[in-house]
Amino acid sequence: MLQSDRVITTPHLAAATFEAEASASIDIAEQVVAVLQGQPPKTPVNAPMIPAEAMSVLGPYIQVGTTIGRIAVQLLEGHPNSLTIRYQGDIAREDTSPVKVAVLAGLLDGLTEERVNMVNADIIAENRGLSVIEQKEATCENYANMLTMEVNTKAGKTLVAGSSLRGRTHLTRVGDYWLEIEPTGSYMVFTEHKDRPGMIGIVGTIIGDADINISQMQVSRGVHRGGGAMMVFCLDDPMTEECYQQMRAIPDIYKVLIVRLNK
Repeated sequence: MLQSDRVITTPHLAAATFEAEASASIDIAEQVVAVLQGQPPKTPVNAPMIPAEAMSVLGPYIQVGTTIGRIAVQLLEGHPNSLTIRYQGDIAREDTSPVKVAVLAGLLDGLTEERVNMVNADIIAENRGLSVIEQKEATCENYANMLTMEVNTKAGKTLVAGSSLRGRTHLTRVGDYWLEIEPTGSYMVFTEHKDRPGMIGIVGTIIGDADINISQMQVSRGVHRGGGAMMVFCLDDPMTEECYQQMRAIPDIYKVLIVRLNK
């Protein structure tokens, strides 16, 4: 690392002993790993600072924001021109700027080849002409906290919401469908279809016959039986083109969307 042109090192003035230097080095390494995994930096120089007392509330929603942003960009059609972020619950009482840039980072990372992070996400959004509106509500009907993003394009709008349950990110809503599923594995598959018997079995058989492991699965339907519904699968293995085409050929399946969780 010392030889890299991309690393700037400075002396740790308080580390006067070998033990102190070792402890400082370990702390730096752990913080670097945490940031690379998408966690907020403890002592940022040019990124939003999260006070210690707010970290317990906002910390989990930085990961939620990154995740729903990454999912939303793969579900939408067209180029995003505006984004509305809604904070509900205790998070609405805090300075949510770190969560905002996390949502932007997740969304924009799927739209550009340049590296997007909490430092440059606001700048990249502005350069791309993306307007951002933030809304705050102190109460939340279904969860203690919920983070919702709605992206608008010329083709329409895409809504994705999430929450942190037991310290882990959960997807709670996609469009008009309410869910509660933890994005795990490498890929997710979303289907919009008619609510009728046999749909789960048909799609599950296609995935199983391709030797693709399903880590989680959930179905959400609209108000009435026989109306619209959504299936969500979390997969440990990539979805093949053959599986995708087989799903699209199923009668009463209107849409099949594949999301990659890790870039």
